[in-house]
Amino acid sequence: MESRWSLSNDTLAVHEKTSLAVNGNLIDSEIKRKQNSFGHEYSKALCKNTTWSTDVNLDPPKVWSKDRPEGDKNIEEYYNCLQYTLFETGFPETIDRSSFPRKKHNVEQVTVAFLSSPVECIGTLLAGGRRLPDGFHLILSPSWMSKVATNTDEDPFSLFVDKAITFHRDGSTYLDEFEFPRRVTYFVNYMTTCVTGGVRNDGEKLEESINCPMSSSIQLCDLVDDKVWTRTVMEMTGMETPDTLAFRLKPKRNIKSITGKMVIYDIIEDVNIETIDNYVKSFLSKLSMTGKMKVVVKPSGPRFFGSVMVSYHQVSEVTSVVDTVLNLLADIDDGSSVLVEAAVEHLKYQQTSMSNSRKVLHIGNKFTNIKICYNAFTA
Repeated sequence: MESRWSLSNDTLAVHEKTSLAVNGNLIDSEIKRKQNSFGHEYSKALCKNTTWSTDVNLDPPKVWSKDRPEGDKNIEEYYNCLQYTLFETGFPETIDRSSFPRKKHNVEQVTVAFLSSPVECIGTLLAGGRRLPDGFHLILSPSWMSKVATNTDEDPFSLFVDKAITFHRDGSTYLDEFEFPRRVTYFVNYMTTCVTGGVRNDGEKLEESINCPMSSSIQLCDLVDDKVWTRTVMEMTGMETPDTLAFRLKPKRNIKSITGKMVIYDIIEDVNIETIDNYVKSFLSKLSMTGKMKVVVKPSGPRFFGSVMVSYHQVSEVTSVVDTVLNLLADIDDGSSVLVEAAVEHLKYQQTSMSNSRKVLHIGNKFTNIKICYNAFTA
């Protein structure tokens, strides 16, 4: 890795070489640990015994001429997770009728395609099946779709569904193949690096240069996963945001804080350690004067999901905060950021004598009564 560090004065004596010599493995190892855990638990049915048939055809459709893709190694788990959810919510199990390819489309000629495990989208699919029966499709593998060239230069490809689990009005679902592939009218792609945290990326090629609207595209994730950008959007609407110090590495967007609650420092060339040190000291000093005692340090960008490399520090721990910022800056991608922000305290509650179904939420110095489900709240 090419060095990003610009040293000046005696700053290096304060932050020892060992804290700066991050060899690129710190974030990668944490992401890999999360991926391994995520991969094992992702779309796993939470039961020991199945009450549904597992003798179903989850192989690629007949038009697929290659071997079963490597990415399909967990497709049975995806299917079992769907069946478990249907079982728990009182809907019938999926019926496999893929051996008799369907010829007719739904009346509306609409194909909403979710390339995903059922985890992220089961609620939407069930609701969609009620509103538009046979129009919502769960696709468990990219091999269940085909990408066909068009005769236009702009968005030169169309997507088609060759096989899917279709959703219907009464919550019934069917595993279908289509004799005449259904042209996708809206595409939701959840098999990308940014959506699955690096577990899968085999859906990314499907979304390139297609001529239908889509959700959760790589380009969209690159934008909405930029916490500095989303904070400015929130500021524009008048929403509260935490006091934030943002270090942006070779930023892609020209962003300025509207309210002044966010201090933005753009790093265009090398990272100047003394500058980082001064910014952090000034920011923490201001927080301390306003009575804030704790900060969160976190990376921001499409590569980071969950709580990867998020850490908490006391405002008085200046050296620890600076070292953490420098460690993260050593390994984030161009266009990503490192944020130091005032920690927002979690909601606190205490039980009163009113009843088990009523709690008192303590938010700062204010109390709010909220009726809630006791079991759900204490689970």
